[in-house]
Amino acid sequence: MTKMSLGAAPEFRQSKVREQKRQYLPVSLRFEVGTKSADNDASHFLEFFMKRSIQKGFTLIELMIVVAIIGILAAVALPAYQDYTIRARMSEVILAASQCRTSITETVQTGAASGFTAGGWGCEASTTTTAQVTSIATSAAGAIQVTSNVQGAGGTIILGPRNGAVAPGQNITGWLCGPGTAGVNVRFLPGSCRDTTVAGTYGAGPFAAP
Repeated sequence: MTKMSLGAAPEFRQSKVREQKRQYLPVSLRFEVGTKSADNDASHFLEFFMKRSIQKGFTLIELMIVVAIIGILAAVALPAYQDYTIRARMSEVILAASQCRTSITETVQTGAASGFTAGGWGCEASTTTTAQVTSIATSAAGAIQVTSNVQGAGGTIILGPRNGAVAPGQNITGWLCGPGTAGVNVRFLPGSCRDTTVAGTYGAGPFAAP
């Protein structure tokens, strides 16, 4: 077995170093290792690779950008979410008026004129009926006024017959729905309950609840 000469030892060590550098190089540069320029390129690439390995995580600018994006999204989404929440609760107020509407429609078609009195339609409530409804009152003309207890959307809504004051045996052709004189903000009402003329037609009442 031939012994390695002392002069060959440094060359062997340099060969090993070049081989270690070579594994971090792109394929296109691996076959050029051994030249002075290639060794310099390999050293720079290895130094860059080591720095990238050490520098893990986000920079301050990157974190600031993320915080700014979250702030913008919160500023836009939070008010919209609150509006949708109030609208969902307002549906309970509309439902209470709709139930009274059914009662009035049946009474008009089958009842006598003596039953057409404020607070005498049989569907009123002077006390809180649900968490979102404070009271339900009616007028002699067949209009319904519901007082909302929804947080952020207090006030009244009115449902009234489309064809004006009712008469015995009459067919009600439709209903108008909208905010009352001390009405709920229109933006919290569904599209079918935004008629602003209702308050002028039926708002004077008088409304009564037993």
